[in-house]
Amino acid sequence: MWIWQLWPLYLLILAAGLYRWRFRRTLLALLGVVSIAAWAVLPFPWIPKPPGPHPVGTKTYRWIDESREELSTDDPNDKRAVIVQLFYPAPAGTAGDHSVYIDGLRDLPPKVSGVPRFFLHSLAYAETHSVVDAPLAGRTAPWPVILFSPGYGAPRAFYTALITNLASRWNVVLAIDHPYEAGVAELPDGRVVGNVVRDRPEDPDRIVYMQEQQAIRVADMRFVLDRVAQLPQAEHLDLSAVAAVGHSFGGASSMAAMQVDPRISAAMNLDGTPYGTLRDAQLRGPVLWVQGDPARGRQGKLYLDGNTAIVRQAKGGSGYHVMLRGTSHLSFTDAPRFLSPLGNLILRPARPADDVTEAVIQLLEQLRTAPANLPRHGQR
Repeated sequence: MWIWQLWPLYLLILAAGLYRWRFRRTLLALLGVVSIAAWAVLPFPWIPKPPGPHPVGTKTYRWIDESREELSTDDPNDKRAVIVQLFYPAPAGTAGDHSVYIDGLRDLPPKVSGVPRFFLHSLAYAETHSVVDAPLAGRTAPWPVILFSPGYGAPRAFYTALITNLASRWNVVLAIDHPYEAGVAELPDGRVVGNVVRDRPEDPDRIVYMQEQQAIRVADMRFVLDRVAQLPQAEHLDLSAVAAVGHSFGGASSMAAMQVDPRISAAMNLDGTPYGTLRDAQLRGPVLWVQGDPARGRQGKLYLDGNTAIVRQAKGGSGYHVMLRGTSHLSFTDAPRFLSPLGNLILRPARPADDVTEAVIQLLEQLRTAPANLPRHGQR
């Protein structure tokens, strides 16, 4: 496997073989340093095999919502596209081609979530542990459904470890890409688009913009539930009691979707900031705000006041708050998995990625099955 990030290592090996001994010692020393650096930072994320009892199947749908205009383009005839990838339990022994880690590798935008595209082409080698078009495993009761919305500017791919883990444990996960806001999204016609922001002088902090995007996300999420209900597999899914889960902006959007859609019976906000009137909402609950560790990153007034108000105002005391010690904002994504075991040993993250994933899954299960046992305000 020839990966561009390792070219310095390849060249040093070649040079060490060609040069005379007096130069070779220096080259070998450099080789050791570069080798450690190459092993510390991987060219693609290491996604662990999901630990649940089921293999994971996956299907991707690229739909057009004919009822909505696409506001991020200048074409008045452009309709809103929404991409959703289903991850679900597959029968034992399922085998086949695995899905690619991220959409649009053939034509990535200049940057994806702030990362230059030349860093990302090797994502083609990332293992997803998800079999394309596998059948849905049989079950007497309908499968629980999780509607997942990523952070602002993040593609659904950056949550693969969490999503596949959930799918291997008896869940059907509907992971959404929100085009023109996600770092990369592949549209139904094959075009690959990135994040598009149209700044306005009267909105320098983009507060109004984020309010508008939150409303677009909610519409995307409701549209996905409508369309999934039309799939042949829908009779095997519990679409009357969906858990909406999201990270960052996706977490806030999950709470906003719960406010207006009765099919969403629980909402989980992983470290997201609510916008607009959402902070004044009385959600029917249960709703859980999972806060990153304040010692690991800045958390502003809008974030803290908004989430505190939502938890306090949830109907019937059904708002809950848990702070996960040792987590930063990116701990809920695949970002820590871009480091090798050696890299993690060197940087010593406060909380290992697998531990964060397990904590999130346990909290979600408790939210859905025994929310009254959650603390109104607690730590884990």
